[in-house]
Amino acid sequence: MKKTNFVIVSMLIFAIFLAGCSSSNPNVGSSTSPAPEASKAPTADKQITLRYAVWGAQPTYQKVVDAFMKENPNIKVELQVTPWANFWDKLFTELAGGTAPDVFWGHLTRLPSLMEKGALMDISANIKKDNIDMSKYSDAIIKAYTKDGKTYAIPQQWSTIGIIYNKDLLKKAGFNEYPKDLSWNPKDGGTLIPFLQKLTVDKNGKHPNEPGFDPKNIVQYGYNFVDKDQIDPGQFIGYAAQNGGTILNAEGKLAYDDKLLETYQFMYDLTFKYFVAPSYTTIRTGGSEAKFVGQQIAVWNDGNWMMTPLKQKADFEWGITSIPAGPQGKVATTLGLGDVINSKTKYPEESWKFIKFITGKTGQDIIGGTGAYFPGLSDSNASFLDFYKSQGIDAMPFAENSKLPAVAAPVTKNYNEWLQVWTKYTSLMLSGEMDPKTTLDKIKAEGDPVAVK
Repeated sequence: MKKTNFVIVSMLIFAIFLAGCSSSNPNVGSSTSPAPEASKAPTADKQITLRYAVWGAQPTYQKVVDAFMKENPNIKVELQVTPWANFWDKLFTELAGGTAPDVFWGHLTRLPSLMEKGALMDISANIKKDNIDMSKYSDAIIKAYTKDGKTYAIPQQWSTIGIIYNKDLLKKAGFNEYPKDLSWNPKDGGTLIPFLQKLTVDKNGKHPNEPGFDPKNIVQYGYNFVDKDQIDPGQFIGYAAQNGGTILNAEGKLAYDDKLLETYQFMYDLTFKYFVAPSYTTIRTGGSEAKFVGQQIAVWNDGNWMMTPLKQKADFEWGITSIPAGPQGKVATTLGLGDVINSKTKYPEESWKFIKFITGKTGQDIIGGTGAYFPGLSDSNASFLDFYKSQGIDAMPFAENSKLPAVAAPVTKNYNEWLQVWTKYTSLMLSGEMDPKTTLDKIKAEGDPVAVK
């Protein structure tokens, strides 16, 4: 009897020892390896907490988080909002210290650095296992989040650039509607330039193609391509692609060739040859939005994010239409965003479940239904369009960009350092202080070394 009790007790101790060993969950995995070992699904009496870091649209994403937690009561999600100006310094500090959030917004321009640091979890196997139909998401954005056959995000939202125009100013210039099939080329400006010249007026009411026009006293410009008050490579890459070029090559260096030089020359000529666009100095002092709202600019090449501000501020009729075509046709600029998973998260399975929800129909309908962004899932585009339709705005011309060939904003390993060089010299060019060739020579000479150092 005593011997039997001893055997039973020994077996119990051994079983407890085994249970203790199996309960450990070491933190493994990186962006260059399969996903970390999944944590056990939380039990009914145990709730885990995911931290989700973003830099904007807090009300929209709180709705997404609340809907997810309602469906998954054992997973709590803390939404952490940090302004863009501080977001990346904070995130990289947390990544270095092992305290980074489980899931966070992964901006395209920061991806090369995050990938190099092994900070992102490869979700390729998850996508395959759960049969996610990636054909319903932007191919341009998917490619931006893919490297060496590994995918790090599903497109969660996207924005694009189109044409916003002042209907009243067009009517005054004799246009009852926006002309169809406008095109540009670097040789003579195409059909776009004569149209814009009719919309450009000096203080005496003369146009750039008329004798006596005074380029130093323009009161109304036909065109502007600067978003808000700051130039960005994303505003140039669509023009470059339409001319058969690009901005950065596969190595992350300036793709300096005749096509890019022609594109830069055209952008320069808009202001200093055709006189249809304000100089960068003028934009910096007056502001793109203020000048459009103040009816000093007739046609604005800008993004869908301006619809709500213009609805609130513009006291005139305005409309939206498609971009003009370049020598290679129409090529849309797509600015996308995806949620990425911290490769060192303790909860890879739950993090993936959260991302599936955000990029699935329910989450995407919430994002689109608030009008914050175009949802990444094409099936949910209607929710975005319906929101703006209820506001009296036809956003379909922006949505139709999804059917065009598209390019995303250029990225390189050390984007911030490269951007400083690009902005410095491109600003000088658009202010009339440097010609296009010298500008690109400078960017090539000073930008390439810092881009991939």
